[in-house]
Amino acid sequence: MLILSTSILAVLSLIQVGRIDLASELQPQKAIPVGQPLFAANLRTTSDLKLKVTGLPEHHFAYDSATGLWNGLSPWSDRADGPKAVEALVKFAINASVVDSIVAKGAELAKYGFGSESIAVECRDSQDTLIAQFEIGKASAWKKKIEGKEETFLPTVYMRRIDAGNDGHIYLCSDLAGNIHQLFNSKLVNFRDHRPFALNVDTLKQISLWRSNTEIVLDRATPNSSWLITKPLELQTDRKAVMKFLANLSKLEAINIFSKDDISLPENLDGSTQVTITTFDSDQQITLTVYPAEEKAGSTFATVNNRNVVFELPLIATPKASNYITQLPDSINSLRSRTMLQLNQTDRADLRSIIVRTPNSLSDPVLIARLPSEPYQLIRANNQKEAINEAA
Repeated sequence: MLILSTSILAVLSLIQVGRIDLASELQPQKAIPVGQPLFAANLRTTSDLKLKVTGLPEHHFAYDSATGLWNGLSPWSDRADGPKAVEALVKFAINASVVDSIVAKGAELAKYGFGSESIAVECRDSQDTLIAQFEIGKASAWKKKIEGKEETFLPTVYMRRIDAGNDGHIYLCSDLAGNIHQLFNSKLVNFRDHRPFALNVDTLKQISLWRSNTEIVLDRATPNSSWLITKPLELQTDRKAVMKFLANLSKLEAINIFSKDDISLPENLDGSTQVTITTFDSDQQITLTVYPAEEKAGSTFATVNNRNVVFELPLIATPKASNYITQLPDSINSLRSRTMLQLNQTDRADLRSIIVRTPNSLSDPVLIARLPSEPYQLIRANNQKEAINEAA
């Protein structure tokens, strides 16, 4: 009895001085308060993301700071859709705020969508430090009311903080994505970039468009230079038309993506359209090949030489695609400047004379000239000079 009493006193003494925190072990950890973000860590620093969905291998994505793009590392090696998928998932986690919480363990977890149906996410920063690890359960019927000029109601979803340990808390959180589960449909196909090109317009150096047996080449000497047509003729460009062309090219998006093993592509490229781009950052040429469409088809297949996939590109506008391949210019007339003479401010300041000849005045041209820093004058054939209206 004395030995037992002594042991109890020793344990109590250790608890009092803090060497054994038995009191905290016996009490459940406090839940994150309602209205607070589910994650206190800065998820915006996420540069490595792992995703596990039941029935699929773990998907691993990494951010490339040099290109500003997300890439899939496994199970496929390809460009990922950063803005619409990876970053959308991170944004969802950032904006997940606690609506309510409950304690559930064991068999109770399945009631909230955890277990075989849950989605596991792990976020790490560029130093490979774990930022967040969580599970997404099923959606809830509860809506979170948002006050403002107009009342809005956000959907909610159940979530678990795996990085918080086995504390048993399940959180009902706001779903700013509207329905985060849609992101994980069709074997995570949304996480693969559906754009043939990931264009940075500022670094583009040359664009070649081969269509209808005609090649159009746009060039510029520096990132700040104007675009020029260099083939089939050397011509000035219409800036707005070129910007529209580049916008359509960058927004071109497939309605489906397939493995090259699943699609039979024609070996003959007759009737195909090709777009080749080069940048100031690299000597690599990236070429999009669009194969001829079948009669009355609303889409056609395409490949790009730096990705091992086949794109199904729309030929007409669809609810999911407002940009389509037939919007690309089919002649230089769509891109050339309508202005016959291109004179910038410096050129106009250096201009000394203008000679105008017409079929009726080949032998008697109109000559307008000036001396440096003097106004223009009309000079007749007898060298007679007359003042003119320079504004005209």
